[in-house]
Amino acid sequence: PVNILCHGANTGSISSTLTGGTPIYSYVWNDRDGGPGATTATRSNLVAGVYALTATDANGCAINTSLTLTQPTALSTLTQITNVSCEGNSNGTASLSVSGGVLPYRYAWSTGASTSTVSGLAKGNYQVAITDANGCTVTASVAITQPLPLTASVLGTDALCFGGATGTITTEVRGGTPAYSYRWSTGSTNPTAQSLAASSSPYTLTVTDANGCTAITSTTIGQPQPRAGPTAPST
Repeated sequence: PVNILCHGANTGSISSTLTGGTPIYSYVWNDRDGGPGATTATRSNLVAGVYALTATDANGCAINTSLTLTQPTALSTLTQITNVSCEGNSNGTASLSVSGGVLPYRYAWSTGASTSTVSGLAKGNYQVAITDANGCTVTASVAITQPLPLTASVLGTDALCFGGATGTITTEVRGGTPAYSYRWSTGSTNPTAQSLAASSSPYTLTVTDANGCTAITSTTIGQPQPRAGPTAPST
């Protein structure tokens, strides 16, 4: 017999050879569903299952035999992905675990890669075809995503008095992957910077998300003009 190459296919075949008895022989097959089958010595285009044969010679002498055609288990894939860490990067990965069929497996990715694991992927959809040693193929699709762009905006409130240190800067962060950490040019790690004096140099904030993506922004703190002091009377 020739067993089935791919799970669910009908590529099996059986060829019967009889010796002894008195020719001519007749053949009656009972197919795997129990119903009457073909009456030829050779069968083809068969699916997996048990096939029973009754062969009879010219004198009515009969012999019964049966055989089982097998098939591989179905090819299946399990995909593990790592999405892009920061918007615009190309560090996504996809790794395939394949079972079933007949080893070894061959891989054909839409990127041109031929390994079970691919890396350096940008956001997008990718396809892969896995082929086993019998030429059976299964396909899979992989979707790589990325976070929204990490953005940080700040709003400064000027110092109340000339020379005072009452300025504040509040922060709004969007996108990326929480949680966020903050680092001001003053050394503070709070989202809101407080007790700030006016400065000609901007206060700079670096926001870092859980994936290590960063956003940098800055603003300045102003102050009122100094109040004029008393003037001496003219003489």
